[in-house]
Amino acid sequence: INAEYGVCFRTKRHVMSNQTPLLLFGLFSGAALVAVVSSAYYFNRPSTPPPPGNTKLIYFDGRGLGELVRLTLAQCGIHFTDERITEEEESITMPSIKPTLPFGQLPVLYEDTFQLAQSNAIVRHLARTHSLYGHNLHQHAYVDMILDAVVDARKLRDPLRYYDLPNEIKEQYVSKYWTEGHQQWSGYFEKLLAKNKTGWLVGSTLTVADLAVYNFFSTYFYDKNYLFSDRPLLVELITKVAQQPKINKYLATRPPKASWDL
Repeated sequence: INAEYGVCFRTKRHVMSNQTPLLLFGLFSGAALVAVVSSAYYFNRPSTPPPPGNTKLIYFDGRGLGELVRLTLAQCGIHFTDERITEEEESITMPSIKPTLPFGQLPVLYEDTFQLAQSNAIVRHLARTHSLYGHNLHQHAYVDMILDAVVDARKLRDPLRYYDLPNEIKEQYVSKYWTEGHQQWSGYFEKLLAKNKTGWLVGSTLTVADLAVYNFFSTYFYDKNYLFSDRPLLVELITKVAQQPKINKYLATRPPKASWDL
């Protein structure tokens, strides 16, 4: 009997030892699956806007880097204080507020005591919390790609702002942008719209990427619409963004361009 029990004990131990790797694999696989599902839910969960509070944007009395933030705030339906520093006030106001700014520059957004600088960081924050950032990780990445592309396009165009340059240098910048830069970048966005086939740049609804492209091109679209004669999808996007009820309401009441705006 003892020998028989001994055999049974050894047999059970042998079976258990053979099953151990399978059990461990099952446990680790289950844990990995839970982690993947949890991660997917975290990154794709519905956006939750912060509780209503006092929202204020501080920027100069012009459009520049602050206008995309204003458009995004408008589309999000956020009531905000649009604090504009005029050219006359700049020499007095900036020295006093500069030490309080993260990088000593504007724009800066306040949500109660929360302070955020850098224009693209601000619009990304607003877009994430108000469903303007796409609906999955790939769409989030495409929105980021387009926001960064607009930054690159601005670098090519922005020397046009420097009116204190010698006229011959300014004319070189002007000529090169209209003949090369505009054609290049408007062509890129036209191709993205053709590829997406929804009338929007990312997914099937408006995102902050559409607002960024609208903001960039609309600065001269209405004055130089002949430059867009072979960009029908881009023209459609610009028109459609401007017709969004919240954007349309904002555009109807926004101040005119500053002298340094394009």
